[in-house]
Amino acid sequence: MKPLYLTIEDHLRAEIARGGLGKGALLPSEQELASRYATTRNTVRQALARLVFEGAIVREKGRGTFVAAPAHQSEIDTRTRKSFEEQMAEHGEQARFRLLSFGPITAPNLVAGQLDVRRGATLFELRRLRLIEDELIGAECRYVLPELARRFDQESLHTKSTIAMLEEALDDVLSDLEITVSAVVADREMASLLECRHGSPILVRDHVFRDRSDRPVLSGKSIFRADRYRFTYHLGQDRAQPSTGRLGRTST
Repeated sequence: MKPLYLTIEDHLRAEIARGGLGKGALLPSEQELASRYATTRNTVRQALARLVFEGAIVREKGRGTFVAAPAHQSEIDTRTRKSFEEQMAEHGEQARFRLLSFGPITAPNLVAGQLDVRRGATLFELRRLRLIEDELIGAECRYVLPELARRFDQESLHTKSTIAMLEEALDDVLSDLEITVSAVVADREMASLLECRHGSPILVRDHVFRDRSDRPVLSGKSIFRADRYRFTYHLGQDRAQPSTGRLGRTST
C-alpha cells in the first residue's frame, strides 16, 4: 500500500499543477492537513518536506507554507548546440551575468588533466553569477586556456555566453561539448553564493569544450538552484551530421 505521506504529497502537487493553489498561495496548516487526511502532523511534515526539496513549495518561519514560483526551464536537444542563454531566449526569458572574477590562476590538478596541460600551468578562471531578468538562478566557474582567455574583452564578460566568447577567440566553432550532470546539496559557501539555504538541492553540469582539432580548450561547471531551474533533454540523431560518438553538440 502506498504510504500516506506520498498520497498527501501527490494530492498537493496535483492541486498546484491544476491551479487550485496558485503561485504564492498559502497552504493549509499542518494541523489542518492532518485533520483532512486523518493522520499526524509528522506524516504531513514528511510530505511537505519532499515538496520543499523539489522546489514546489517554500516554508517561511512564522508565516506558513506557500506555493513557490514555477522554476525556469530550458529544453536541450543534443542534435544542436545552444548556449544556456539561447535556450532561455527561446522561452522569452533574458539571461544575464554578474561577473565575480576573471584572471590567471594555477591550474587545479583535475582541470590540468582535463585540459591536457602540465600541473602548475597557468589558466584563466572565469566566475559569474547567472540571472534571469533579476532573479539569481545559478553560477558558472570556467577554466580557459590563456591564449584564448586573453582575447575575451571586458564587455563580453558581462554580456556574452562562454560559447560565444570562445568561438570569437577561436574564430571558429567549437567541435564537442562533453557534459556530466549531477545533483548535490549546497554547502555553506555555495548556499551563500546562490542565496539559498545550506543543504538545498543543487544541479551541477560539469563540462569540457573542444575545438575542431579535438583540443580541449575549456573545462568547468554550471551550477543551478534546483528550486529555480530545470532542464529537459531531447536525444536524437541529426541526420545531416555524422555521429561523433560523444554527447556533444548540446548546451551548457
